[in-house]
Formats: sequence, C-alpha cells, structure tokens
Amino acid sequence: MHHGGALPGLRSNNFVAVITLAFASLLALVVYWPGLDSPFMGDDYRYMLASRDMSWGDFLHDAFLPWVERETSEVSKDHWRPFSWTYFRLQYQVFGDERIGYHLTSFAAHVAGIAMIWLLARRLKIPTPGAIAATVIFAVHPSGFESVVWISALSLVGFPLALAGWLAFIAAVEAPERTRQLQLHALALGLITVALLHRETASAVFPAMGFWLLLVRERNRLRNPRAYLPLVPYFALFVLYTLISTWFFTVRSDSQLSLDRGTIEQGWFYVQQALFPTTNGSLLVIRGQQLLGLVVLAVPLAALYTRRWMLLALWLGFFGSILPYAFFNVGYGPRYFYFPGAFL
Repeated sequence: MHHGGALPGLRSNNFVAVITLAFASLLALVVYWPGLDSPFMGDDYRYMLASRDMSWGDFLHDAFLPWVERETSEVSKDHWRPFSWTYFRLQYQVFGDERIGYHLTSFAAHVAGIAMIWLLARRLKIPTPGAIAATVIFAVHPSGFESVVWISALSLVGFPLALAGWLAFIAAVEAPERTRQLQLHALALGLITVALLHRETASAVFPAMGFWLLLVRERNRLRNPRAYLPLVPYFALFVLYTLISTWFFTVRSDSQLSLDRGTIEQGWFYVQQALFPTTNGSLLVIRGQQLLGLVVLAVPLAALYTRRWMLLALWLGFFGSILPYAFFNVGYGPRYFYFPGAFL
C-alpha cells in the first residue's frame, strides 16, 4: 500500500522534470539558434592555428605548463585552462574548420547546465514553481548568449561540472553512512577539480556551497567545530588550485588582483545585470538597472527579516560568484555573467 501511494507522486515529479527540461531546452534553442551559425572570431583563430601547427606534445606542454616558456606560449598566454584548451584540440580533430560542430557542443554544455540548475533546485528543496522559474530563466538569460555562441568561450563546459560537484556535496553531507559520505565527497572534489581546470571562475561554486551548509544545513550547530568539517577539503582544494595554477602569475601585471574604484564599479555592473540584462546605454535603461540593482542588494536584508535562510544562502552565493570578476581587472561584460547567473 505504501509503495502504491508513492508511485503516483514519483511519476508526477518525473513528468514535471521532463516537461520543464524539455521546455527550457526548446526555449534555449530558439534563443540561441541564430548564433549557431556565427563565424570564427578573435581567439578562435589562435587556438585553431595552434591545433593545426603544434604537435600534440607541444600543445599539451603549452596548455598545462604555460609558465615554463611564457614568452613562446601560443595557447595559455593569459589563462590557465588546460582542459578547455585540450577540449578545443579534440574538437579540432573532429570538426576542423566546420564551425557548426563547435557551436553544437557548446550548446550541449548549456543544456547540461540547464539540467544541473533543475536538479540542484530540487535537491535544495526549492518549491516546484521556483525550480521551474530558475531553470527557464537561466536557459534564456540574455547575458549568457556570448558565452554559448563564442567558440573560444568553451570553458563554459566547467559550469555544469561545478554544479554537479555541488550536487554531490549536498548528497555527501546528507548521506547517513560514513562510507557513502566519503565516496560522494570524493566525487564532488573530482568534479569541481575538473571544472576548475576548464575555467578558474568555477571557484564561484565554493561560496554557495559553504553558505548553504552553514546557513541551512548546520545553522543550529554553528558553535560546534564539527559543523565546518565538510568544508575543509574544499577549502584545501581552492588553496591548492590557486598555488598550482599560478593564476596570479599568468595574468598580465595590469590585470592582477586589485581593490580600487574599478573593483566596485565592476561588481555593481553585475548586480545591475541580474534583473535587467542589457548594455543599452540610454538614461532610462541605466536608471532602471540602478533601481533593480538596489532591489538585488536589498534581498539579504529581506531574507534576514523573514528568516528565509535558503534565500540568504543563495544570494550570498550569487554575490560571492561575482567577486572574482570584480577583483580581477580582466575586463567585464555580460558574457562573464554566465557563472553568476546560476546562483541568481
């Protein structure tokens, strides 16, 4: 009798999941369809030439060890993203100069990100209407357009991997058995490591994971040191990755970590992009973005007042995800909003 009552609910949940993901993916296809035929541009040619002219050994040496011969680096001049460059080389072996193949694999990565948003929302016990809204909004949020259609932005592959790592982390801390916990933590660390080797900003997932654990899962045990233990290996991974990647050294000296007026301006840019994503420079649009940006900044105050701890954790995760873009002067624009868009 118990199982008979559970099956209808299970089937209903599966039906909602299938319909939501199908609808969100279809909308994304409509939005991104014009970009699937966009030409090669910018860095695309640099990576294609390197893939064509360099041997596999030289290419991998350049991709994984760019600081060894910095002046002659053809691939990793500015960023250490070895898995992204290797992934591009593999695509080049298959697609050559046929751009549609690259676009389709990038779009597939975006669809994987859409699926991860849905799965995370359900695992975080967000009500179904909110989970549906989050999935659909992320699928079509215009700030992600350039990240998906620009071939050189293929580092977005790290995005669904990072979210999958967070999903495994949640399962790990909720697992009743110690052995199962360790297995899931190992899976989470592995997924996030692969994501980081695709793109350094996959580190944006760490704040969200931490705030969820402390403000939602362990809120009543914050005075107990054991509540913080699950975060230790992830903090160690972040520190180790930072040291090994030499992120601070592979970026030009004029683009390194800084805290100045530009930092505040860049952070404020992404806050304004959250609810009103456009670069239209008209005065009316600017004022509208500023107003909605203030609404975004007011969310944590409202969450504290109403004791909506999940809302507060996700907002802090969103804010934490834009900090890398604010503190590093590597330029800013809507395409960089792709990772923070998940936490929005």
